[in-house]
Amino acid sequence: MLNSNCSVVQPHNLNIPQPFQYYLCFDVEATCEQGGGFDYKNEIIEFPALLIESETFNVVDVFHSYVKPSYNPVLSKFCIDLTGIPQSTIDISPSFPEMLCRFQDFLLSHKLFNDNSCAFLTDGPWDIRDFITKQCKISKIPRPKYFSLPWVDARTMFAKFYNCRPRNIPSMLAHYGLKFEGHEHSGIDDAKNLAIIAKRLWEDGAVFRTNRRFR
Repeated sequence: MLNSNCSVVQPHNLNIPQPFQYYLCFDVEATCEQGGGFDYKNEIIEFPALLIESETFNVVDVFHSYVKPSYNPVLSKFCIDLTGIPQSTIDISPSFPEMLCRFQDFLLSHKLFNDNSCAFLTDGPWDIRDFITKQCKISKIPRPKYFSLPWVDARTMFAKFYNCRPRNIPSMLAHYGLKFEGHEHSGIDDAKNLAIIAKRLWEDGAVFRTNRRFR
């Protein structure tokens, strides 16, 4: 049975090899309406990815872009209040296909998913399983192969490692006596805090194996 409180883990040897050379902390934000269900056509409006190298779990590079949606280009007040992203920022941002080209240049610059092994690291399954899927359909583009590879769900990993119920980013930080830095539901801030959690997990001896697969 899972505990409401996480187990205390003694620090481990930090030289434990990881399955991948790099991890990409990934947490998108998308258009939304209050009360909108799963069938709502969410479009990605913020796309951050923090590159972590697995020998130290330090962030070595950052990709970050806002994105202009095509189906609902005007953000709802609920969405603006939730994400903190103003309409003026969205209006001057690239489309998703344009942004994706820039992101692929970023991947190529680090030889990720080719010479250098890499896996995405997310908070839950939703960013890759749902938001990327919806966005590719709306943009009428093929799903990139790297978004069909298995990835690491940190929320599930955290719960299994510490033998407790799954919890969100602020609650995972609280386990370490830390507070969320920045604005919750800001993609870049969520990704930065996820990177902090990843490093603390690594310091406690966690091995970052993939635990999610796109079906």
